[in-house]
Amino acid sequence: MTSVGLRQLTPGDVDWIFEACQDLDIQRWTQIPRPYAREHAVFFATGASDEFARWVVEVGEPGEPIGVIGIHEIEDSMASIGYWIAPQYRGRGSTTAAISLVCDEIERYRREAGIEVDIVRAFIARDNGASRRTVEKAGFEMVEERLGPAVEDLVPVQTCVYVKRL
Repeated sequence: MTSVGLRQLTPGDVDWIFEACQDLDIQRWTQIPRPYAREHAVFFATGASDEFARWVVEVGEPGEPIGVIGIHEIEDSMASIGYWIAPQYRGRGSTTAAISLVCDEIERYRREAGIEVDIVRAFIARDNGASRRTVEKAGFEMVEERLGPAVEDLVPVQTCVYVKRL
């Protein structure tokens, strides 16, 4: 597998984010606007975010952007993560590696900033088998199934709650 890294989003990410978010699976399994316009990518790459942190997932040297991963929130000692990867880069292990890197970042927040996090959690639609296999490969286990917050075409669906204890 090619090396995987994380970096902050920049205005230079607008074009590839716009192109990636035309993918029907990204639109199906995430809460991005539809239709996804270039203005949405501009706001996403340069605007303020209510997420705790987010990064571009890169592969190779120099880094080629392939997706986005983030910590949506940290609440009650749990960090909730989410991610998407452009279709041409799926199935190569890069997302699993990126999830591990985010868990490392959360560990760093614990050490350096004293942020209390014991569990990393991901909410994944029951029918999104690829994403479920990805978090399982990253060491997460399913602990619950419930309606929402995961969506399919912006409609809440049966959601598998995955956790990884730090």
